[in-house]
Amino acid sequence: MSISHKISSDPQTVRRMRQRALVHQAAAITTMRESISSGNVSGTEDWLLATAILLTLFDNRDPSCHAWSGGTHVRVIIQLFKCRQAVQIRHRAEAECDNDTPHLGFERICYESLLFHGTIMMTYNRNFDILVTNEAWQIICEYFQSCLLPVGQDKENWPLLCVPYNLFHLIVRISRLARRSPLGEDDLAIAAAITLELRRWGDLLALDLSSPGKLYVLATKILLDNVLSRQLDNMCLKDSIKTGVRYFVNEMATVAVGPLFSRYNLWPLSIVEHIATDAEDKRLIKGKMAEMLRSMDGGGVMEVPQELIDRFLDIPGL
Repeated sequence: MSISHKISSDPQTVRRMRQRALVHQAAAITTMRESISSGNVSGTEDWLLATAILLTLFDNRDPSCHAWSGGTHVRVIIQLFKCRQAVQIRHRAEAECDNDTPHLGFERICYESLLFHGTIMMTYNRNFDILVTNEAWQIICEYFQSCLLPVGQDKENWPLLCVPYNLFHLIVRISRLARRSPLGEDDLAIAAAITLELRRWGDLLALDLSSPGKLYVLATKILLDNVLSRQLDNMCLKDSIKTGVRYFVNEMATVAVGPLFSRYNLWPLSIVEHIATDAEDKRLIKGKMAEMLRSMDGGGVMEVPQELIDRFLDIPGL
């Protein structure tokens, strides 16, 4: 938290804590590099994976962090998953699978963290395309298709995302479309398929009004409409986008900021704020985002730095 937040009203305390956090960050990176170069790690160690994810988290929270740094750490995470899967395939063949529940839970959280942070970084950086590669999604799909933990649509099965990984696959596919202009026939066919899938998600979530994933679905639909509206024959979607944003803001206002809401709703809020054109809608979303960031840090921060809020609003990848 010290690396990305104003944790005290005393400037000297802020500088001292930030310097300490940066020292720990540098030490973690150095240890990883030395362990890898010396051959003392196989790539399957839990501590190595956890460190890479924490470094990615810092990258996403630190306003001064360069975009390439986070991309490097995400590539490392994918390679670590690849190493772990290779070992797991061998163990399955030898009937030596590790069914230890804490270990399985840790790995599940790591995969969900990759999806969350990866989709955020796709919106920050137009050149960040790691998750759209076939290799990355093959690794992710392989895990969830063979996972020993439940993968049903109930939010209890997804400790971080609160929705199945399939929804995040739609987000990645839309982000891929956003990088193309104009869209070709194949792209429009993909967009049509995504629209049908989002409609199905909307119907499912309508049955569970408490689902934290509802804002994700609404924001994903707005993002898709925004991409399609760039086509000359789809300018009429502008009105649909405004209606969607207004509905999103109304839904957002009905949900109190708490552990479930604040855990992973930065993505939909930043997406919709970027697309919204009404000043009042933007103000309400920024206010909810500031409230959410305070909640994420245990309520100890009286005022969220504007540069941190801007970090989640400055998304040129769109």
